Amino acid sequence: MLNDEYIWLVWEWCSDAYLRHGRRLKFPADTDPKKTYQWRYVAAVARKFIDWEFDEATAKRFIEIAIDRAQAAGVGQKGLAALHQGNLLQAAYKRLKEESSANDSRLASLAIVRRFLSGLTTDNVALVQRLLVKRDADALPNLVLWVQSNRITPLYLSLSRACNVAMKRLNQDERLLLPKATTLFTIRSDFTRDLSNERQARQLLGSDWRELCQLRRVH
Repeated sequence: MLNDEYIWLVWEWCSDAYLRHGRRLKFPADTDPKKTYQWRYVAAVARKFIDWEFDEATAKRFIEIAIDRAQAAGVGQKGLAALHQGNLLQAAYKRLKEESSANDSRLASLAIVRRFLSGLTTDNVALVQRLLVKRDADALPNLVLWVQSNRITPLYLSLSRACNVAMKRLNQDERLLLPKATTLFTIRSDFTRDLSNERQARQLLGSDWRELCQLRRVH
């Protein structure tokens, strides 16, 4: 049910999102917020979230998508009013659904890689050693072979603690065969921008989850 408390909460989410885009939302001075157009705009957005049964993470991601689209359309300066122009809300909703479908696929692929690696060993130290094993002195390490064969995906590589440790122990020629650190950072950032993705990936990887600071130390 739509109520003032929820409208204020959505206002806070919108305000935070606009600040990240360099714009500040505010109500007209000396005016009851509930009697302003801003209130109508945010209430309409809040009503959509209820109709669509969005949780907080989904709602926040929707706001980000909508603002990005408003900026691209050159109407970002209009604040919340821009979100109600044309079919922007529906376009943002469609984009969110497309992202959701893609995220489901990526989470499924993470689960497959995690099962593969967990089948080798449940100990992270031992896993690092398995990743570095070579069939013979002239062969490539398992980590490189498994990434090249997609047994380990770039997304998993960007999130995995064991893979991160193993990458730091590769020689220069071997490391060049894997995605660059900047590429991994971008893959991770794009994926974890959705808080639901990060939460579910943390659960999937468990002790193999890599903190962001660890990623930045890979060269």
